[in-house]
Amino acid sequence: MSGDTKRFIIYKKLLPELIDQVNIKEFLFGKIQLLSNPYYKSRALYQLAEFYDEKSFELLNQSFTLRNDVQDPILKFQILEKIFNIVHCKDIEQKLFIRQIVEELILTFDTIEGLNDRFIASVRLSFYGSGEFRKNYLTIAVETLSRMSENDDKIKFIIKLKSL
Repeated sequence: MSGDTKRFIIYKKLLPELIDQVNIKEFLFGKIQLLSNPYYKSRALYQLAEFYDEKSFELLNQSFTLRNDVQDPILKFQILEKIFNIVHCKDIEQKLFIRQIVEELILTFDTIEGLNDRFIASVRLSFYGSGEFRKNYLTIAVETLSRMSENDDKIKFIIKLKSL
């Protein structure tokens, strides 16, 4: 079965409106604009940006803006990480945008309360910089780890942190 035939079957089952569309990316963009939940809308925008080169930066910028409306800091952190990764994969030359994403990651990190989530976010945030930046967030991860009660998660975190 050819790739086009498989794609047609998937379109027909999941979203029959796609079958007659000439510009699927624009059609999906229109559907995304109808979403009301900022988290899912932001995710849909950055996912579309991965495939829509002509509007990639515009879509990532919209996704970045929507992250303000996401209340859960963990979900917001995930959105920002994904946007950052797409910007790097796409080689979008937007140093200011990258700097804004990292600044928002730091601000969002500061609002994460749960020790497990804070530990994970701290380790992940350490990879967005080097030198003192990285050392600072790895130190925060170790300090967070020391405040955690003894359990399986703490042991797993210690094992993962050891390699860093």
